[in-house]
Amino acid sequence: MFHEINSLRNWRHWSPWHKQDQDPGMKNVYGATEEGTGATYRWEGLRHRKTGRGKLIITASKPFRFIATDIYFMGRGLVKGVYRPDPSEGGTTVTRSFEAYTGNHPLRKLAGLLMDKWMGRDFETGLNNLKQITEFKA
Repeated sequence: MFHEINSLRNWRHWSPWHKQDQDPGMKNVYGATEEGTGATYRWEGLRHRKTGRGKLIITASKPFRFIATDIYFMGRGLVKGVYRPDPSEGGTTVTRSFEAYTGNHPLRKLAGLLMDKWMGRDFETGLNNLKQITEFKA
């Protein structure tokens, strides 16, 4: 499972944000490093507002412990993400978390409170897809 997250090219198989069916015209560009610390990925959606544009960087990767990312969504600032695989009975549990500074502006604070409602389903879909892929490969 760690390799599926640590290699950015693999994200197209499990992350709902990398699915071209959301935006068939979406452009994806991978950096010179595609796996582990320093790996980068850029995207730009052409037809769908939800796809938008942005950049993801793996800022730290400790095998089988965690993968940390910086994500820049549509010029709206930095979101820090962490994927943490932990051994559990019968397999692995992956915890995915995101953190963003909302500042003192009331609308940004409100947006921060609504993030789980807006993005929670995508997070769950991605983790479920990741589970199916790794179970299939096992």
